[in-house]
Amino acid sequence: MVEESVRFCFGAVTEHTKAEGAALSFEHMPAVVRCAGCEAEFGLTESEWECPSCGSVGGHVVQGRECYIDSIEVEE
Repeated sequence: MVEESVRFCFGAVTEHTKAEGAALSFEHMPAVVRCAGCEAEFGLTESEWECPSCGSVGGHVVQGRECYIDSIEVEE
């Protein structure tokens, strides 16, 4: 998820509504990869896709792509 894209879209859809000017807060989850070779799960770093268990390179992301709304605060 690209924060700036979400902020831009949110600003566009809330313009001229009571939600105009509302603030968004993002919390990022660490990425976790499941190894294609041995199916071990490990934390992903920006530059390292090598499985620490078997040394295979590659796999698929099983955590870290989520996007959900934790809470909404409204002032009247």
